[in-house]
Amino acid sequence: MKGKDYKACLLLGGNMNDVQSTFVQVLAQMEEFSDVLKASGLYKTKAWGMEEGTPDFINQAVIVGTPLKPEALLSKLQQIELDFGRVRKNGDDYESRTIDIDIIFFEDYIIRSEILTIPHPRMQERNFVLVPLVEIAENWKHPVLGKSVKQILEESIDSLEVIAVDES
Repeated sequence: MKGKDYKACLLLGGNMNDVQSTFVQVLAQMEEFSDVLKASGLYKTKAWGMEEGTPDFINQAVIVGTPLKPEALLSKLQQIELDFGRVRKNGDDYESRTIDIDIIFFEDYIIRSEILTIPHPRMQERNFVLVPLVEIAENWKHPVLGKSVKQILEESIDSLEVIAVDES
């Protein structure tokens, strides 16, 4: 990519259709505007905050290099979500989805706007974010908490089990 490359940590998640195949396709689409520098393995967790019987979620953390600023990156990621059938509903209810792409970190930026909050406001409460992130960015420092991702995971009180998915 030409120009200044920013580094961002993203989290992919989904629990509908063939999630692994969706992730491969999503990462290929991201290559149009960023370089995927690192990707964690895949991890499965029970559907957090959702009713019993909801399919498990699969998550993957990635680090990308991109010339895009945070809001432009968000816009591109939301377009990918739409392309893969993601429908956002108003409200705070959690729901099944084909793909969810969250910006966890963008460099060491702290952003609090109507459309974007970086670092992700609840990442430190969720092992399904922290476990894959530790795999590829254990020393990335949270710009608000002043702790590494590894430290945050070590101090996590989330009891939700995060299981590595056999990708063979």
